Amino acid sequence: MPINSSEITDPRRLQQLETLLRWEGRLNNARIRELFGLSSPRASVWIRRLRESHPDWVQWDTISRSFLATPEAYSPTGASGTLDQYIGLTGLSAAVEALGTTSAMQAAFPALAAPPPAIFGALNRAIQAAVPVEILYASMRHPERHWRVIHPHRLVRTEQRWHVRAYCDKNQDFRDFNLGRIREVSPLDGQPAVAGSEDHEWQTLLEVRFVAHPDLPPSQKRVVRDEYFCGASGRAETCRAPLLHYFIRSVQAAIDPDRQTPPEHVLAVLNAETLTPWLMPA
Repeated sequence: MPINSSEITDPRRLQQLETLLRWEGRLNNARIRELFGLSSPRASVWIRRLRESHPDWVQWDTISRSFLATPEAYSPTGASGTLDQYIGLTGLSAAVEALGTTSAMQAAFPALAAPPPAIFGALNRAIQAAVPVEILYASMRHPERHWRVIHPHRLVRTEQRWHVRAYCDKNQDFRDFNLGRIREVSPLDGQPAVAGSEDHEWQTLLEVRFVAHPDLPPSQKRVVRDEYFCGASGRAETCRAPLLHYFIRSVQAAIDPDRQTPPEHVLAVLNAETLTPWLMPA
């Protein structure tokens, strides 16, 4: 099969190889064939493209028959790609699997609330097409299944769950809807949709400042700082306002350090007072 020149020069392909190199530490023909379903000649062309773009990032290793990542690949201007992008590219092995698997990564436990593919796919299509949908939904507050019209604009993973961020006709507001509680999705083609750009809470970015919990002794604070802050005294991250409580809960950071104490909470939110309008009741 002839090589597609546009495929070789596609910057997305190059970034995928950079991500793979960064997180696996090497590139070889077999791994690229496995991930992308390529023939051996085409996989070799992809590797050659990366070597031509970044000749100092890889070094051939005759024992593993792989191109190994050099220190230059991990420099600030080196290979791109976050860990989440790597996981999205390669996936995680199941939480329980047979010994002898070739995967180096494994989920610690199964995703108990993984959304049904049909629900996820229908919402994804609706977002791409910018159309509202009618969903059959149940919640803890309204456990009886009922129909709602929503205008989705983003699918969001939060710990074990997936949510869809959408404008709700019933509530006349933007809300989060748990995908695991949606039973049916019907697109409402031809009806005007409320754009995600009108979700002002979603557009609001908040700075969250984390520190080691003040009640920890100095030796344990040092451990926490090494683990979470690369040795620094704290860390600031940006978060969308509607996702703030999910973010803080995911790292079990204390909002009220006097009440939320170690060992359950080894982190604390330093600027909790400024974030109060966006925090759900603890």
